[in-house]
Amino acid sequence: MIDLLHKIAGRLESGSYINEAAIRIGIIEPVLAKLGWDTTDPSTVLPEFSSHGRRVDYALCAYPARPSVFIEAKAIGKVEAADRQLFEYAFHEGVPFAVLTDGRTWSFYLPSAQGSYEDRRLYKLDLLERSPDECERILKRYLSYERQRSGAAQSDAQQDYASRANERMASDTLARAWSEIVTEPDPVLIELLVERTEALCGIRPPLEAAENFILMRPATFSRPSESQSLPSKPTPQQDVAVPPSRPSQEPPRSRGEASRKLAASFRGEAIAGRDATAMFLQLLRQLVSAFPDRIEQIATAAKGRTRNHIARTAADVYPDRPDLTHAVVELIPGWFVGTNIANREKHRIVKAACEACGIAFGRDLIFDLPNI
Repeated sequence: MIDLLHKIAGRLESGSYINEAAIRIGIIEPVLAKLGWDTTDPSTVLPEFSSHGRRVDYALCAYPARPSVFIEAKAIGKVEAADRQLFEYAFHEGVPFAVLTDGRTWSFYLPSAQGSYEDRRLYKLDLLERSPDECERILKRYLSYERQRSGAAQSDAQQDYASRANERMASDTLARAWSEIVTEPDPVLIELLVERTEALCGIRPPLEAAENFILMRPATFSRPSESQSLPSKPTPQQDVAVPPSRPSQEPPRSRGEASRKLAASFRGEAIAGRDATAMFLQLLRQLVSAFPDRIEQIATAAKGRTRNHIARTAADVYPDRPDLTHAVVELIPGWFVGTNIANREKHRIVKAACEACGIAFGRDLIFDLPNI
């Protein structure tokens, strides 16, 4: 097979295959023979197979009179739109596997699968772009007589289709995931933005500023227009349009509405504070004062992915981050809380603390923050 593929590649490059007949005789039939098909047996390899008034170039029968593969041949560069014709043949006959080829490119399909023709294509093999070893492996995987007869080829094809379908589903969900990330920014994302900004300019911006910056970014993916030139191998980052900066005088706002004012209360009594951090500390102290036996449950509920937020020692609040000890304050004697957190995380911690104390967040305790 390797020697045959080398010869075919050389003839393809020299333009020796001038029409469809040359492709069939010089490429398809020799390849099928190397794959174990008896091309001289009309019960195994059926050329010009007729189906409901239609004709397919080859029907391969792993078992007599039971086509398992349809192959449609075209002249080099003439395979466009031929997939629909091939799918019609396969659908009417109930053939589980189909191949469309112009001798150079081989497209392997599952006609009965769901989705567009492109979705149902398992693999597109280019004999000039892939090594002979790789070409042999793919051709044997899908078209070997023994693997078709045993059902291994169909089983692998189904698995490959399911894998591709999962990849497509994940890719289609990327835009939704991105929208949720920038609409509800995770504390880790906010911290990464702050740290990168500090590394670039030497000044650490407030976490609230980083959070507001993320919230003002467009929440959807956009792709370059057709008039824009695209690189040959675009990276995921290049698929995301970089939005222009907003004017500095524009106030931060949440999506679709103006930012709400800062407000907090505990059991009907308003909580005063010059900023969100001051109110955050006041609310936690009110909760601990009202439920002194729940401090450990509050600390447990406050834990983030990499931070404790509330701990018995200042060093344990931000483990492995001694540079943040300046942001740790004493909550009550023997307990410390970190304040190097964005508003969304403050909001989450207070809500979790309410649940730990068994009171209703939003009724018994209210904590309204901008963009939350």
